[in-house]
Amino acid sequence: MQIAAQIRGGISKNTLQRRFKPELCSSKVGKKPFATTEAERKLVKSLAANGLRYNDIAALVREGISIPTLTKYFKPELRRGSAEAK
Repeated sequence: MQIAAQIRGGISKNTLQRRFKPELCSSKVGKKPFATTEAERKLVKSLAANGLRYNDIAALVREGISIPTLTKYFKPELRRGSAEAK
C-alpha cells in the first residue's frame, strides 16, 4: 500500500526502486535448497546395492523425490551401491 500511495504522489519509477528495493526484495520466494543427511545417503547406497531402480529409490527418500534430484545429490551413493551389488 505504501508504494501505491507514493506512485499516486508523482514519484518517478527510479526513485521508487531506489527507496523500496530492500522492501521489495526482502521476501525470498521458492523452495529451500535440497540438503541430504547421512541417513539418506546410507539408505540410497543400500537400496542401490540391493538392485532397486532409480524411480523406486526416489520414491523411498523423504516420501518421494524426483529422479533428477536423486541423481544430482546422490550420484556417489548410487555408483558405489551398484558397484557393491556386482
